[in-house]
Amino acid sequence: MNRLLGIKKRCVAGLAALFVIMITMVSVNASYEWCELMLDDAGVVTEEEAVEIGNRLSEISERYQMAVVIKTEPYLSGESPEQMADDILDSYLDESPFGGISLYICLDNGNSERRYHFSTVRDGRLAINDRGLSYLEDRVVPYLRDSDFVGAFNEFADATEELYELYENGEPYNKIPPVPPWVSPDELVWSPESSFAIAVWVTTLYK
Repeated sequence: MNRLLGIKKRCVAGLAALFVIMITMVSVNASYEWCELMLDDAGVVTEEEAVEIGNRLSEISERYQMAVVIKTEPYLSGESPEQMADDILDSYLDESPFGGISLYICLDNGNSERRYHFSTVRDGRLAINDRGLSYLEDRVVPYLRDSDFVGAFNEFADATEELYELYENGEPYNKIPPVPPWVSPDELVWSPESSFAIAVWVTTLYK
């Protein structure tokens, strides 16, 4: 009986030690150099600006343990901006198992319809859901239209940090988009058809 009790104690101790090791491994924080997160192959910002923006991305990535990556290219080197943004972010999953967000920009988009794309994965997708992406796009795209890349990248960092913070506090961004400004009140006529359309619209918002 004493021998059996001793075996049980050793098993429990062994499991406890294994648990401590696993917790320690999980708690090791990923760290990033600025040059790993600010990949300006198109040269749209100066080296000093790239260092400053990269350090900001590194700070956010390490604080929330979700990568924040920017990559620019002079020409589209993949099938589409979307595919490039996805591939860039996937390459960080070993260092950042909780995922994150990437912004990809190409100056000459070839046959692609868009020259930029945001991509999210894992916890990054939970922190920046579809509504969060719309909010992020509204913040960043005006700068891109004006070719103000420094402004766009800083706005991207600020908005991402804001959305990460909301998620960490258990309240991910969830504002319902307003009625588009081009829809006039006269067009909002009540009818069985319109009520069905509104019901479908509301359902999609809360998915």
